[in-house]
Amino acid sequence: MNILLTNDDGIDAVGLSVALAGAKGHDVFIIAPDRQQSATSASLTLRRPISYREANFNGVSGAYSCDGSPVDCAKLGLGKLVPWPPNLLISGCNEGLNVGYDVFYSGTVAAALEGLFVHVPSLAVSLQHPMEKSSRNALKLLPHLIDLAANWSGAGKYLA
Repeated sequence: MNILLTNDDGIDAVGLSVALAGAKGHDVFIIAPDRQQSATSASLTLRRPISYREANFNGVSGAYSCDGSPVDCAKLGLGKLVPWPPNLLISGCNEGLNVGYDVFYSGTVAAALEGLFVHVPSLAVSLQHPMEKSSRNALKLLPHLIDLAANWSGAGKYLA
């Protein structure tokens, strides 16, 4: 499965590494913010050019950091950088839960919604503190969620 991986916590975030490990065995392409971008919601960079640069990750099709928002990263990946059509977009794993009203402010959730807007099944994944225990749980669950996503047909069509 071709997976686009992004987040809102930044390219160096522990949760991004957890998501990458959970996607082991799949073709993964990463584009994430170059710094912490939590609570940026669905913001877009409109008044300046967005830049991106290659990042170092082993075992991926490509990896970039971007000086824009999580939504900018998702759009850049989906529209320009990813060399193949993604079957799934995973946004996360976010450091801290996105529950209740938090989902309206979450860059993690907003990046996942960008995938749905272009008919790519998407997951927004969050980790609860303490991160160590939550990360172990995510590593167990992500492969199963990815397998379920492989069977989604037209999931994003309901949002268009």
